[in-house]
Formats: sequence, structure tokens, C-alpha cells
Amino acid sequence: MPRMCRIIVLVCLLSGALCACLSSSCCAAVREGTQPGDFLYMRAESPAALADQIISNKMVADNYRRHFGISRDALVNYIRQNVEIRTLDKDYRGTVHFISAGRKIGQRNTVLRKGTRVFAVKNGPPIMEWRCGNPLTKQLPAIVASKPTPPAPVVTEPEVAGVVEAVEIGQTLASAPAAVPLAVVPATVTTGIPAIEPPIPFAPALAMVAPALVAGVAVKSSAAPTVPEPASSAALFIGGAMVILHMRRRSRGL
Repeated sequence: MPRMCRIIVLVCLLSGALCACLSSSCCAAVREGTQPGDFLYMRAESPAALADQIISNKMVADNYRRHFGISRDALVNYIRQNVEIRTLDKDYRGTVHFISAGRKIGQRNTVLRKGTRVFAVKNGPPIMEWRCGNPLTKQLPAIVASKPTPPAPVVTEPEVAGVVEAVEIGQTLASAPAAVPLAVVPATVTTGIPAIEPPIPFAPALAMVAPALVAGVAVKSSAAPTVPEPASSAALFIGGAMVILHMRRRSRGL
């Protein structure tokens, strides 16, 4: 019986030691990269992870609320919109804040060497250590919103073509010679009826031709035809021409 009791006590001691080891291992795994006095419970690898830890861990959110004096949501929005991870290009000398005994916030001077990673405002100063999230400033820098630059007016292609065409037309008009006035000659209007030459009286013409006709036309009873004389032929030709000329003038007059 005493031997059994000793075995039971030994098993209990071994179990307690094993539980203690497991607990310490778990705590070390959960608080990877941080230590007592840090604002963060776990290391945040990015601004988004930092914001998520502030949302999910009430103790972490309370640490920053008491230090910066702003609400959890306001701090989360600030970090997501304005914070980035930056590597120091030179040594940084300043004040770092931490959680002391009794959960009070203390501060001390610190030197962060060149090449140390920090949480910093975009195009601004560092605000937290990347390793533990401890603040390097008492207040967050104000963000000044830049005024948007008004866009330049856009000239469409038809407008440019219209302007060029107008300029070309103006240059053409300017270089064109002056117009020479044309003289207007009034048209001459003839009124009235054109004069008609009086026709040659038919009776005198016939009287002139009749003797030649009578003398030239002689019919004999003999079977042999008569040959008109040259004088008679000439008189007949002249008379016929005069008759034809008279008729033409009369037709024109009509």
C-alpha cells in the first residue's frame, strides 16, 4: 500500500510538470516576437495585421486608446489608410512608450538603428516600432488632404479641325487680290418695226418686159422651129430676173 501511494504521488508530480511545460510553450508560441511591456500581444507583419489585432484583442485596443486618446475604429481607419512599413535609412533617436507595471504607460529614450523596420505614416515620420507596436509619438500626425488638381481641358479633334479650317480660310481671304469692279454696258433696245423697202411696182416691170416677150416669141406655121435672136433672148432673161427679184423683195416685206 505505501508503495502504491508513492507511485500515485510520482505520477501526479510528472503530470504537473508536463502541464507547466506545455503551458509555457503555448504562451511562448502565442506571444511570438513580443514580451511584457509591449503594446501588441503578437507581432503584426503588416498594417492590415496591426489593424486586425486591434479589432480582435480588447487589451491591445485599450492600450492604444489610452495612449493616443482616440477610439478603436478611428485608429483602425487611420492605420489602414495612412500607415506603411518602412526601413530606416539612418539611425532614429527619440522616445518610445511601453506598458509598465500595473498597466500604466511609461516612456524612455531609445535609439533605433539604421535598417530597423517601423510603422510610419506615408510620406511622414515613424509612429510605432514594427517589432512590438510600441508608439514612438504621443499623438498621431494629422493628415492634410491634398486638393485635387483640376483636369486640363480636352480639345476634341473636330474642334481643332474647325479652328485650323477657319484660320486657313482667313489666310486665303487675306491673300486674295481685290476684286476689280466690272463696267456695266447698258443694252441698246430697238423699238419699233424695221423699215421695209417698198416693192417694185409690178405693172411698170411688166410693161418693160412685155415688148421683149412679144418680140421674142414668134410662132411660124412652118414645121421647122424658129431660133430666137440674141437680142430677144437677152431681153427675156433680163425680164425674168426682174420678176424674180421683185417677188423675193415682196416676200421679205411680208
